[in-house]
Amino acid sequence: MNNEQPIPNDLFRDGVNKLVNQWFRRWRDARLAEQSNWDTCISELTEIGHEFPYKLIAEIGAALVAELERRNPKP
Repeated sequence: MNNEQPIPNDLFRDGVNKLVNQWFRRWRDARLAEQSNWDTCISELTEIGHEFPYKLIAEIGAALVAELERRNPKP
């Protein structure tokens, strides 16, 4: 579903800004032990993916989810 076309510079800037400076910043220090928090986190990421439907944005989002998982190991 992700656009395989190269992402234009302005959309790359806006997408990375939204991913890192808004979404990741909001969730980076959160305690995601509760499933409802994870659900909200992933739902917000999905919205960003719909707004910026490019493969690179999806890959960066996936890398940031992996980082959140490392910061919030499952018991």
